[in-house]
Amino acid sequence: MTDLLDAARRGRSFALLVEGPAGIGKSTVLAEAVARAGAMEVLRAQGYESEADIPYGGLLELVAPLLELRGQLPAAHAAALGGALALEPASPHDRFAVPVAVLGLLGLAAERSPVLVVADDAHWLDEASLEAILFAARRIDAEGVGVLLAARDGEGERLDAPGIERLVLGGIDEAAARGLLADGEPLAPAVAEALVATSGGNPLALRELPSALSEDERTGRVALRTPLPASDEVQAAFAGRLARLPEDTRRALCVVAASSGIGAAPITQALDELGLGPDTLAAAREAGLLDGFALRHPLLTAAAYHDRPSGERRAAHRALAAHTEGARRAHHLAEAAAGPDEAVAGALDAAAQDARARGAHNEAARTSVRAADLSADPVARARRRLEAAGDLAVSGHGGRALELVAEASAAAADPDARADVDLIRAHVLMRAGQPVPALEILEGLAQRASRAGDGATAARLLVEASLAHMFTGDMVSLLDTAGRARGEAAGVSGELELLATLISGEALVALGRAGEGDALITAAEPLLMAADPVSEIAEVIGMAAMCSLWVERFARAERVVDRLIAGGREAGAAGRLGYPLCVRAQIHWRRGRWSAAYADAEESVRLCRETQQLGTLAVALPTLARCEAALGHLDAARALGTEGLALADAAQADATAAHSLATLGFLELTAGRAEEALVWFDRSARIARRQDHGEPALTMHAADRIEALARAGRRDDAQDALELLAEQAQATGGAWATAAVARCRALLGADEDIGRHARAALEWHARVDLPFERARTELVVGERLRRARRRADAREPLERALATFVRLGAEPWAERARTELRATGGRAAEPSEHAPVEELTPHELQVALLVAQGLTNREAGTALFLSPKTIEHHLSAIYRKLGLRSRTQLATLLSEELEPAAA
Repeated sequence: MTDLLDAARRGRSFALLVEGPAGIGKSTVLAEAVARAGAMEVLRAQGYESEADIPYGGLLELVAPLLELRGQLPAAHAAALGGALALEPASPHDRFAVPVAVLGLLGLAAERSPVLVVADDAHWLDEASLEAILFAARRIDAEGVGVLLAARDGEGERLDAPGIERLVLGGIDEAAARGLLADGEPLAPAVAEALVATSGGNPLALRELPSALSEDERTGRVALRTPLPASDEVQAAFAGRLARLPEDTRRALCVVAASSGIGAAPITQALDELGLGPDTLAAAREAGLLDGFALRHPLLTAAAYHDRPSGERRAAHRALAAHTEGARRAHHLAEAAAGPDEAVAGALDAAAQDARARGAHNEAARTSVRAADLSADPVARARRRLEAAGDLAVSGHGGRALELVAEASAAAADPDARADVDLIRAHVLMRAGQPVPALEILEGLAQRASRAGDGATAARLLVEASLAHMFTGDMVSLLDTAGRARGEAAGVSGELELLATLISGEALVALGRAGEGDALITAAEPLLMAADPVSEIAEVIGMAAMCSLWVERFARAERVVDRLIAGGREAGAAGRLGYPLCVRAQIHWRRGRWSAAYADAEESVRLCRETQQLGTLAVALPTLARCEAALGHLDAARALGTEGLALADAAQADATAAHSLATLGFLELTAGRAEEALVWFDRSARIARRQDHGEPALTMHAADRIEALARAGRRDDAQDALELLAEQAQATGGAWATAAVARCRALLGADEDIGRHARAALEWHARVDLPFERARTELVVGERLRRARRRADAREPLERALATFVRLGAEPWAERARTELRATGGRAAEPSEHAPVEELTPHELQVALLVAQGLTNREAGTALFLSPKTIEHHLSAIYRKLGLRSRTQLATLLSEELEPAAA
């Protein structure tokens, strides 16, 4: 621990989770760290089991000393944090805006001194607070922030996160255990040995177990009772100590235990209300059980509470409710209720709505469920369960959400109530990655609304159904559904009509009707550039950028994703960045800006993992895998592509699976394993035929498959595949597809036609700047010319291909070009050491690209959800690795990565 604290004081952050059973010494470890913190600013939070449904209660306790710094955060981050902590009215924000704000606050605090964050019993923190703390803990780096968490055995799963180290505490050894017992009451040797065995080396058990024994048991005159597991035995020991206290003191301690450490004033007032003066706690303090108004251990708290009659516990909560407010009052009232009580349910309802508005959806769900349990009215009970289901869907608990929907369905007697249930069920299914049953529900609801003459509702439902079709990849059905949505919205809602027009355009592009689709996307450009980047339709807007990439409208594609990314970063919406970053990575990759592509793809994957967006992760993984494969990192690429395919298959999302299949095939082709590549390419081709995907630029697998077929000796199959690609290229008019057709004809055609096909391919390549694809064409042409014994003619295209591959870092392809060039008798330079930029880590790449664009350290930190100190740390490493001294030099070096798209 000393080493970690010393490192934090030197600017190196850490995050450590201390785990172990109750009483093993976790709190002692944390207390020792605080004692050694010295001049570090110490921030503390304490988890309480009964406070787990109070939204952001733990976070407010933790960051209260830092709130004076909130005004230095970006406005959106400060507003999200202020709303979450009830410092100002809550406004809509992304689920991860509060965690981003907490990270920023810790970074600001670390600028004035190193910081130690300590959260004991972290497994009992409310979900919203815990999510914020864990997000920050994963992203701290060079700030000088230490995060120290403690959790019981079996409870640490909630805290399991990459980047957080674990320290599992075991019991002390037998000699130390005997020494600890020797410091207490006298024990017979045999009794001491039995307690050593019973305790498992648990220090708290060793201190408390003797007090649970009678005098005869301590002296060995009677046999010990059958040992219980240590924590139960300790709680029993505490119960024994409590039993020796006066009855009024035990009643008062029940109030203290029920209060969850809310402070002296409400406890004192509640005791007065119950006729128990503050002096009733004196005996507990004298016995060493109470520290101020807090019981000194969670097991003691449990014993003080659960050993009292239920009526007494309810009375304690009722008294506390009279002297607390908001969610705490509502939860105390709920614990005081002996049965259904609509007034209490209403108070819980209000607390749930407040939690929902502040973005604490898990807490809102649990509170709504409790409100439902206390509802006397079946309709109100069903409504509250539905609201809880919606919250659980947002927070990623689809299974439990569907259970609540099923429970609510039984009470939905009238058609309107059933429609509400069905709509929530569809939303839950969509979020849970089950689009097919969601589609059926949404289509049925849309038909009902249409028959009732409610065009706006019908259009909205059909737009939602369109999103499900996007997920499955059924573009024919998507086009039909979007068309019906346009019809319902016409003359009713201009925004919905424009959105349905955009979706229709996206479907047409995927189906290979590029001209029609592009025209509709162009018509919807006002929506593309005006929609809220963090709204529910952000993915539809991002899909428009992807479609623009396919039809080679690169400038529009980049304008759209740049706006989405900038808006998401400004709002602290980490949960909205995964998809646009993935799209931009694909744009960069095709345009030959591979460092930028790699940086965006890696960030997309990381954010999708952190925010648990498995649908987007399934697309981001193959995007990063393609970057890795092209660079020659084949094992890493294979792992990423395989993971992406597994996610897509689990969700039955063929359109998503096609991305991983195309990437895995490209990987094997890159490695020179044509037969293995065809396993993946053939499955990808089957999906494209089944889904009627007529746009060959969608995954670009068709040209790769033709090359793999040719190299595997399946020339007839390659020729058939070429004819299909030629038809698609003619239908879409894409420059890349037409160039790829000419390249494949050069590969498969007669020797005398190589030149003609090569010229055609290069003419089409000149219309759209895709450096890697052009270099692959030049490589194929050079290979064919050499095999036709035109070695001198082969050298020039091979030299150009090699130069491009080397510039991009495509080492496997560069080596293939070198081999061919040597075979012509030409000179091929040996592989040089990696370009310096390839030595940068993904984080360093992201920092370098943003700084090269002119952002300050603070602006770059805000964009990447990192502190200015971490940016400064990365920038120092960047300058050292690249041999640079200034931002100007960095911008010059990365100028190709920053070059805006044309067309």
